[in-house]
Amino acid sequence: MKDEGGASSASAAGSASATPSPLTPLPSPLSVVIAGLGGQGVLKASDILADAAFLSGYDVKKSEIHGMSQRGGSVASDVRFGGQVHSPMIPSGEADLLVVLAEDQVENNRPRLRE
Repeated sequence: MKDEGGASSASAAGSASATPSPLTPLPSPLSVVIAGLGGQGVLKASDILADAAFLSGYDVKKSEIHGMSQRGGSVASDVRFGGQVHSPMIPSGEADLLVVLAEDQVENNRPRLRE
């Protein structure tokens, strides 16, 4: 039997695979903040990290914070992944890792890091 796209039912059903088991179970979700300026690829970097974590079998949540809506404005993205993630937002002082693409964003985002 063929679907509207011409693929057989067996191949269409086979392509919807289940999420794999995580490669390494995490005791708690890993919280990563990626920060930079508009046009530097902050959102692309967070998409890549989120996709990689998902394909590795983790539950993933992601949020974006846009500063000025123009090239060069502050942009940050929160990515959380692990066994079970309830919220995409990373509270101040709770980030495990800070990835900064613009030097001037280091001090702006340092308070977001866990002590």
